[in-house]
Amino acid sequence: MLVFMYKLRQQGVALQLLMALDKEVFKADCTETDEDLTSMLLMKVQAQKQSCLPHVSHHVIGSVEATAAALSQHYEQCNKPFHGKTIEELKKGYFQTNEEGKGITCILDTNEIKTLVNFDYADAVAIKEPMDVTTMVEVTAGGRTSHVDSLMQEFLDAGVMVPSVEVEWKGELFGEKKPDQTPRKRKADAIEATSQQSPFLSRSAGALSTALRKKLKKGNSDPSTPTPKKPANSPSS
Repeated sequence: MLVFMYKLRQQGVALQLLMALDKEVFKADCTETDEDLTSMLLMKVQAQKQSCLPHVSHHVIGSVEATAAALSQHYEQCNKPFHGKTIEELKKGYFQTNEEGKGITCILDTNEIKTLVNFDYADAVAIKEPMDVTTMVEVTAGGRTSHVDSLMQEFLDAGVMVPSVEVEWKGELFGEKKPDQTPRKRKADAIEATSQQSPFLSRSAGALSTALRKKLKKGNSDPSTPTPKKPANSPSS
């Protein structure tokens, strides 16, 4: 079907859909890559890169025009996330570092006191894929590099609503909803339909866990750990 991740990355498809959602920002002469345009589309429809798009859960018509109409209806009912944001603003993504460059905030955080995921032990912090809500964070400390894989979870635990893997597609234009499937059956159908693969989350910010600090000191080069204000999650490679 047309509306799966690998199809969106095909030339022009993601742009056509974005033009239907936000025609003042996205024009036919846009020169952004198809991969970046796909990421911007996912931001606007509140989906993750690993989300199954509508054809998996609904009997959606497989044409660009029909998909654009259905996604436009969904976009309207979700209050038009990121509507009117320029392409450069969208490319900054979900997360931003603070002035010190060691703390990360989330643009979706509407709490009065914003959650700050703090890497105060680090020499440098880099958000690997800003437009991907599941992005890894590359942390350099003492000349060694580690990767934190649960930045999203930190904000989820703080009550920040971020795009979910299981998208609730809104609007009748998606067509009749398919019967509920087991995760295994849903995945098999998605793979069969596209020969490719494709909820909302958060948490209070903090410092690196003692366990990860010890691993860094011992020279572990790839611990991946959640990081809230002072994260207490165990590291994963």
